[in-house]
Amino acid sequence: MAEPNVNPHHIQLKAAENLIIHTGNIASWSRLRMTTTSPAEELVESIRATLQAWSPLVNNEEIQAQTTVQACHGTYIEKVSDAERSQLKLTVKLFMTQWDPEAIKEGVKRTLCELGVSQLDVLILACPDTPDDEMSLDLIKPLWLILEGMVEQRLLLSLGIADLQKETLEQLYNWAKVKPNIDHWNSVLCCVMPEDLVAFAKQHDIQLLSHSDERNILLSESLQAVVSSTCSDQAGERWQTHWVLRYALIVRSRGILTSKGYIVKATRS
Repeated sequence: MAEPNVNPHHIQLKAAENLIIHTGNIASWSRLRMTTTSPAEELVESIRATLQAWSPLVNNEEIQAQTTVQACHGTYIEKVSDAERSQLKLTVKLFMTQWDPEAIKEGVKRTLCELGVSQLDVLILACPDTPDDEMSLDLIKPLWLILEGMVEQRLLLSLGIADLQKETLEQLYNWAKVKPNIDHWNSVLCCVMPEDLVAFAKQHDIQLLSHSDERNILLSESLQAVVSSTCSDQAGERWQTHWVLRYALIVRSRGILTSKGYIVKATRS
């Protein structure tokens, strides 16, 4: 029988039903192993490093009663100052695991709060997996309506979506009040963009940007394993990834990345 995980801090999360992890700025981390070969691997290692830095600071007796646990290390959380905000472009990609419109509100508001800003410049929506690997407009509509409301509130400036084929992108474009101006295309699955998609995007001024993100960027099993190894076996049990948000801050005039991080929410019952 496998030995139980023994962590010197042995964090127990007995009452926890929600777990929120914020890595802070990983762009200049020396503490993150730079041997990661994929976004999913980078995310797992970022979570590991965050929990390793956070766990020694935790009062285990107090945290056992908390139903919502927030894990971060204040040293690595960098707020965006008012003086530099206009010089930076803030882009986020929200990875959904469920068709839950409330998750969008939660992810955006959490990011605004954590970074100390009032608006995100670009939000790219990565929808959950579908059995036929093609998202329908009917599935996207409830999520897009939430995003449009946030544009009206000036919480978001512009919208994009990940991995839409031409037919669904055209349907979304024709239906939406706030049009998508980015289609984030997976270059790993298909290195050559379909000609009909390229033509439609050019006609409607939609940027086709490539990415190498896994659709399931954080498997629940991977999250459970990393929490178990850094906290305790009990602490890692039954967590399910609810959403993952990756943010990036880039200097507008020079295209230089100044900050990059992940915010993760997991739940369990």
